Amino acid sequence: MYRIPRYSITLTKDGSFKSEIMKITKAEDAYEIMKPMMENLPVEHFQIIMLDAKCQVIGTSLVTIGTISENIVTPIEIFQRAILANSKAIILVHNHPSGDPKPSREDIALTKQIVEGGKILQIAVLDHIIIGDDKFISLKVDGYI
Repeated sequence: MYRIPRYSITLTKDGSFKSEIMKITKAEDAYEIMKPMMENLPVEHFQIIMLDAKCQVIGTSLVTIGTISENIVTPIEIFQRAILANSKAIILVHNHPSGDPKPSREDIALTKQIVEGGKILQIAVLDHIIIGDDKFISLKVDGYI
C-alpha cells in the first residue's frame, strides 16, 4: 500500500503598505506604487502587481531577488501568485540597480514570453515597468507589449 500525500494551497498575506493609488490607469500609477519599495535597491528585485477585472490593486508579490546585474525568473513563479490571488491582470515590475531603466534583450524576451503565457491563462499582462534612479521605463508605452 502506498501513501499518497494530499496538498492544499494557500495565499498568505505578508503585510501591507499605504498607497494613494488603488486603481491602475496608466504606467505612472504602477511606478508610484512600487517606487518606494524598489528604488535604490542594491540587487534586482522582480515583483508583480496583481489586479482585479477593474484594474484595482489586489496586492503585490515579490517573485525573485537576483544579483546586481541579473535576476532569474520564470513564468511559473509569476502566474502561480497571480492565480492564487484570483488576478485578472498583472503588471510586471523590476529594478535596475545601475539606475538605468533601459530594458535589456532578456527583459524584452521574458516580457513577451509572459504575455503569451497570460493569454493562455486568461490573465492579462498589462505592462512591465523597469525602475531606475528616480525614473522608469514602461515596456507597453515603449511598444514592446
